[in-house]
Amino acid sequence: MTTTADVTITDLATTTPDGARLTVAIHHPAHIDTHDTTATTTPLIVLAHGWGATHTVWHATARLLAAQGHTVAAYDQRGHGTSTLGSNALTIQQLGHDLATVADALAPHRPVVVAGHSGGGYAALAYATQLYADAPRTAPQRLVGLLLAASAADDQQTPPGELRIMKTKAFQRALRNPRLGRQLLKKTLHPNAPAHTQETNRRLFANTDPHTRLTTFASTSTMDHTPHLRHITTPTTILRGTHDTSVGQTHIRTLQTHLPNTTVDTLSDAGHILPLEAPHQLARQIHQLTLTSQR
Repeated sequence: MTTTADVTITDLATTTPDGARLTVAIHHPAHIDTHDTTATTTPLIVLAHGWGATHTVWHATARLLAAQGHTVAAYDQRGHGTSTLGSNALTIQQLGHDLATVADALAPHRPVVVAGHSGGGYAALAYATQLYADAPRTAPQRLVGLLLAASAADDQQTPPGELRIMKTKAFQRALRNPRLGRQLLKKTLHPNAPAHTQETNRRLFANTDPHTRLTTFASTSTMDHTPHLRHITTPTTILRGTHDTSVGQTHIRTLQTHLPNTTVDTLSDAGHILPLEAPHQLARQIHQLTLTSQR
């Protein structure tokens, strides 16, 4: 447990039905007991990171939210950081089940607001579609807010050539070299992203298990959430950076067209890695979703 000023970070873990151990960091006001799941009816905020990252990518956003009085759970997706893989295949649907495991373990009797960045947004949409399919009447009271940051519902197939390159030892060696690694990942950020942001992005990507990295990028080849989006009535905020080369306006329009209750915002001076590039804007939007859910 780490306490700074009025914010405490509590490290926990939860286990999925197939045996994956998911590491969770809970950022919360120091006076809140995170073990008392009935202490409040205010939503738990769950943050899902993208491919090649860990829960630490959300650290600044989570801290800002906790300082405003929220309880925030950021977790390592299976195979990332210190979370293990489990026995099931790593698929988008499985990642949605993993998110449900985290939410159910930490907030069995509380509503949740879920924010997903990039691949974390794919997991968030999988969770939402599963929730609305299984319990359509109660889903809106369970999932009271959804934020999709630099994410999409479909059309995210990684080119086969890129997947082949990811398999090579040369690619891994290049990632581990600070100068070469930053150059390889340069297009994922705004062209003028600070050096420390570039290096944090490189370290996260380079330290991800190569098999997990390859499997997650390959897992989106057949992903298509669009047929199910019309059922998700949860208020949803969609964010995209103006310099995002991975998620385009077409992806945003697809989400906006098929989700019935959306707000779209474009973040200037940001690329694809919004948790590193725009943590204050993310925190503000998540905070607003949480306030809206309590009206």
